Amino acid sequence: MDDRQTFREAASRQGLPVAAVDWWVQLARPRLELIREAEGPAVGRFGGSPTLPEDIAWPSGMTHLASIDLSAIPAGSHDLNLPQDGHLIFFSQEDITPEECAVLHVPSGVLTEEREGEDVLDSFPLYSRTGWALPEERSQSALELGEPDVDLDEEAVRAAMREVPAREDVVVAIGGYGDEASSGVGSPVENPGEEVLLVQTFLPRDLVGDRFGGSDVCILSFLITPDDLAGRSFDKTWLFSDFLG
Repeated sequence: MDDRQTFREAASRQGLPVAAVDWWVQLARPRLELIREAEGPAVGRFGGSPTLPEDIAWPSGMTHLASIDLSAIPAGSHDLNLPQDGHLIFFSQEDITPEECAVLHVPSGVLTEEREGEDVLDSFPLYSRTGWALPEERSQSALELGEPDVDLDEEAVRAAMREVPAREDVVVAIGGYGDEASSGVGSPVENPGEEVLLVQTFLPRDLVGDRFGGSDVCILSFLITPDDLAGRSFDKTWLFSDFLG
């Protein structure tokens, strides 16, 4: 079921007026979810050895997490100002709370070769599924909607959002608001409008073992400013890490 409809049903049980729910649903943002199994062509690959231009080195001390084929992403599946073609390639340190990351954009037409790395993650194709993300708090959204015509009980909104189940099969998510874990560190996007969530990766123990600290799930959020995204300055991406368990 669409998460917007799940939220509507949960909000109704919380006693929120229909007008308040309609207003909150306008804050929904499209998010592209990359999963292990689905119909259609693959849009990326998890783990393994990436293909890189011969003049670009594998970032030192980092693990290749995922490569995404931007030309294969369905139109309208996110609201980010991403390049229309080429590949985005994501790397990170291995730790329960890694601090360093690297994101490379390899434009279409650039000659590449598979770059061998030591102790790579198991590799498999990633398939796309369109989805929606809703904020748990008004402060998490930079959208300007004006004030709602009815009283909006944000505590009831948060209670309803807690009833929207996490999609546990997601490996990589493009755009949206970002999932939060139970560690208490909060939302990955601290300043909406000044920074955007580029990608989240979800690294459960059954996928990566103890290589990211042995938590049940290590969640890595790759963040960038709108200006750097527009300028394709992916080298200025930074990392927000969280974990479950």
